[in-house]
Amino acid sequence: MIRNMKALDRAIEFFTICNDKEISCQSAINDLLELKKELEEYEQKFNQKEFEYRTQCQNLVSAGRVEADDMPDRLAELEKVILEYHLDKGYEVGVGGWNFKVHIDTFYKWKLLFIMFTDKGKYSEPELIYQNLSETTKEMWDKAIAHFSSPQNEVTDMNNDLPNSTN
Repeated sequence: MIRNMKALDRAIEFFTICNDKEISCQSAINDLLELKKELEEYEQKFNQKEFEYRTQCQNLVSAGRVEADDMPDRLAELEKVILEYHLDKGYEVGVGGWNFKVHIDTFYKWKLLFIMFTDKGKYSEPELIYQNLSETTKEMWDKAIAHFSSPQNEVTDMNNDLPNSTN
């Protein structure tokens, strides 16, 4: 936009130097001056809209941070429930080389949660013990915590939350 403004300034200067007394030159100069004024107004409106947009984005980010600060630590809550789940199955903390991993993928409007379990005494590769696909983070956490809070849930029903599941 600034490049266009400079080009208009040069054109106005050229026509002014060219011949001030001819009506056609003066008309062209007036047209260019009017165009320059319109461009300046457009630039001012654009800058105002850009400022408003940036302010709205900053407000949304700030609101999200405040909201996140007020939320409980759902990952820690899930880890506690998974730990209790495995302790109820007979595992002991620090004995046997077992662990679990929580992996989250996010896509546009979708959250995919995977939980893998490794028991070095039985097998070396991590085993997928739970996964769910949710539209919101809250729903993702709620489903996973409910799954591991319920003692009847076993590894075999981990796909119930996924679309087109065979289970």
